[in-house]
Amino acid sequence: MTLYSPADELRELEPIFHTPSTCPPGRMPDDVLLDDFWEVGASGRRYTRELVMKIVRERKDHAMDRFQVSDFVANLVAPNLYLVTYTLRQPDRVTRRMSLWRRCADGAWRLRYHQGTIAEDGEGKG
Repeated sequence: MTLYSPADELRELEPIFHTPSTCPPGRMPDDVLLDDFWEVGASGRRYTRELVMKIVRERKDHAMDRFQVSDFVANLVAPNLYLVTYTLRQPDRVTRRMSLWRRCADGAWRLRYHQGTIAEDGEGKG
């Protein structure tokens, strides 16, 4: 039996909104988002859980497969709460991403907050 660290488990879930297939088997992204989830997109706009789910459903059959995740880090910031940061490289832009993931009582990971920030061209690390 292979034991995975929280960082390994979270690495398999991200980037959750760019490829819904990263959700755990039998779960859709709306099962993973906490009821009070919200996001600040790379545009700077605030998105509610409902709006994010609408966008994810529209993307479902057109998942982006041309991206690269780098600089992935998962830090424990409170009991059962991890701050995940990474760089997401897409054909048209580079963004820095952060997510707050909570390990719930049932052992499942659920997302509380997500943010994307556009990075200057070539500014992936730092």
